[in-house]
Amino acid sequence: MKSEKYAVNEKGYVFVVALLLIVLISVLGLSLMTITSNTFKTTQHERTDQSVYYIAEAGLNEKRVEISQKLNNLLNEIIDEKDNKTLEFEERIEIIIGAYEDKLDSISLEEEKSFYKNYARINNEAEEPEVYISIKMDGDNAYIIESTGVIDNISRTVSQRFELAIPNLVPDDSSGDAEEDLPNFCYGILAESITTGNDYNSSNSNSPDIVSLKDDIIVKTGQFTNIYTPKSITFDSTHHIRGNVIAGGNIQVNTNGYFYKNIISGNNITFNNTTQGVQGDIIAIGNIEFKSGGTYNKDVVAGNNILANSGGRLTIRGNTLSNGNITLNTASSISGFLYSDNKFSNNQTANISGSVFSRNEITSVNWGDVRLGSARYSTRNISYNNNSDNKNNNPNISNEQFNSLRDTILSPNYSNYNNILSDLFQNKINSPEYQGANCNGQTYTNASLPSVPNFLTVDPSSYNQISDINLSGGTNGSIDITDSTYIHNITLTSNRTLTINLGNDETKTKTLVIDNLLASGNYNGHLYIQGEGKLNILVRDQLQLNNVKISNERNPYDTTIYFAGANKLLIGGSSEIQSNIFTKQADIELTGSGKIFGNIIMGGNQKLISSGGSQLGTLERQVVILGPNANLEYSGGITIHGAVALKSFKVTNGNIIHHFDKSKLNLDGFGKISNANFKVDNNLIIPGTQKEI
Repeated sequence: MKSEKYAVNEKGYVFVVALLLIVLISVLGLSLMTITSNTFKTTQHERTDQSVYYIAEAGLNEKRVEISQKLNNLLNEIIDEKDNKTLEFEERIEIIIGAYEDKLDSISLEEEKSFYKNYARINNEAEEPEVYISIKMDGDNAYIIESTGVIDNISRTVSQRFELAIPNLVPDDSSGDAEEDLPNFCYGILAESITTGNDYNSSNSNSPDIVSLKDDIIVKTGQFTNIYTPKSITFDSTHHIRGNVIAGGNIQVNTNGYFYKNIISGNNITFNNTTQGVQGDIIAIGNIEFKSGGTYNKDVVAGNNILANSGGRLTIRGNTLSNGNITLNTASSISGFLYSDNKFSNNQTANISGSVFSRNEITSVNWGDVRLGSARYSTRNISYNNNSDNKNNNPNISNEQFNSLRDTILSPNYSNYNNILSDLFQNKINSPEYQGANCNGQTYTNASLPSVPNFLTVDPSSYNQISDINLSGGTNGSIDITDSTYIHNITLTSNRTLTINLGNDETKTKTLVIDNLLASGNYNGHLYIQGEGKLNILVRDQLQLNNVKISNERNPYDTTIYFAGANKLLIGGSSEIQSNIFTKQADIELTGSGKIFGNIIMGGNQKLISSGGSQLGTLERQVVILGPNANLEYSGGITIHGAVALKSFKVTNGNIIHHFDKSKLNLDGFGKISNANFKVDNNLIIPGTQKEI
């Protein structure tokens, strides 16, 4: 069989293979490009979509912050306009919050739409990012914000409900004016100078403390608890002192009296007349002198000398101790020991029960009825020769022996009395033993007159104004005070009654401004206040309350009459004032049988004068009479229930009945006051949960 041969020509094969590879690679590359492009587009969309959400969320947050700032600005405007720093802190808050709530009721935060174009473009979008805001009310003081972000026709919307909050206002301590604490009215009388009258009476349980801050105290007939002054005290008439008598200067007792506790002086004590008994210790840094007899039931301690001169018999039922000399020139009886750090001299009948120590000398008359203690000790001579008692003389002992025997035999020992003298006007008189009142840290030595609260200052131009009221005959009248009100003139005569109705809101303080309030002359007038809440009455020019009655069906402390005028405020006849009285510059004069059942505050250099049988406060509702620069002058009978804190207290004649019980005082008008600026202690909007819709 014949084989066939074919020609073999492989030229062009490589080209075909290369072409196929190129086609394959091109297809793969195109596919990869397509996939990459699609992935990029998908990623870009997702990023844009997420950016739209963030922009919508940012728009919502920005709008919420803008609303919060708007509310803060509104509140600050109200504070600037309405804040009255002459009012109590709580009243200032009440006024501001009320005005803020009224303002919220009159405004709307709703918005139809708002476009913001302040955001940077992302990934070079064709369109500039936008935010669409919608705010709609959703109930009382509640709103819903909807924020839509838009980029290149891609949009997402988020929403949030929020409520408007009432501001929580607190003092801004950084403003430099911190809140002042409620003042301590710890004493019945606190003044720079004090002179009591001829007859100053009180009950045993409610006797007042008397504290003078600068000058001497002159005490005449009366009953008191504790008496203190950094200067001197003089007792000029029969008295009952149920507490301690403490003076930085001299104490002088010129007449018969009763002392139920201690008598303490930073200088000298002199008894010029026989006392009926001193139940406590008698302690003086200087000398103690008895110019007459008397009974003293505890220790007599002097930083210098003790001298008993001619007079009745002197009886000391405790120990007698002096860092100087002791001289007995009158008949004496001492139940305890006698100690002199210098010389002891007895020149009359004496009976001393305890030991006698005198460092430098003991001398005595040698009468048969003289008995100088159970034993006598001295570093020098003892001139006492009384029969069998001589064996108990111990003369010419050394100072070391003297001191050792003194500290061993005397009880309580000598160092105890030295401690009393050394810290007499430091620790001792500031301890509860000598402090008769619960003063929350206030003591006799650091006591000070409380500050006067801020006087009421208001601008009545925006108040509700009503016509003048003149009740001089015919029927009675009435007015409703539901908000701050201004009246030019009110005149009450002919026994007419004007009723002021305050409504039923006990949380609200109303202010009534009157240019002239006249109720005087030969007529009577009656101002009757009913309803709830506090009432401030500001009389700007003239105030006359002669034979007038201002009464409440409520607590008398809830009404305060502020008098800004300069003419004397005369409260005469049988006037009865059931309210606080606060004068800015006028004197107050009480005549007749007038009664004031609220606190009396005087803001200037004024006088409070009483020349009749007036009454201030009651046993159960006691009052404060405050005037750090004011002077009190009594020349007639008066009854005081409460605390007196004035520059001076002077009684020339007449009877005074004074009861003081700190727990019965009403200090609402002296409430914590702050001149500090306000700060907001909370957010003015309360946001709810944010969600996408």
